Amino acid sequence: PLLAHARWRLVFFLSIIGLLLGSCAMVYFGLVKVKMLPFDNKSEFQIILDMPEGAPLEATTQAAREMAAVVGREPEVINYQVYAGAASPSSRGRPRYDQPRAAPISRARGGARPSPRSRL
Repeated sequence: PLLAHARWRLVFFLSIIGLLLGSCAMVYFGLVKVKMLPFDNKSEFQIILDMPEGAPLEATTQAAREMAAVVGREPEVINYQVYAGAASPSSRGRPRYDQPRAAPISRARGGARPSPRSRL
């Protein structure tokens, strides 16, 4: 019955358009807060090292430690952690549950201070 009459169709259509424009106006005037992505102001980086298939865990750990030592010499790096053979925590502190891999995997996480070179 609503769409059977031309007048009611027009009223219905205009009311839907009005509600849509009203909801967009609420965002525009700041009556509703919209945040699509979380703020990520962390000065962190993550390096994932995939070793060849069949590499022993000791070799993976040694390669990860050598890589972390090189990265740790950068003046912007203030600390780092190395995870080998186990899942590293995510940026929110929860453990990761990666898909099983054929090759051992290592992760190095670090905190860095802002560099004058990185500023735009």
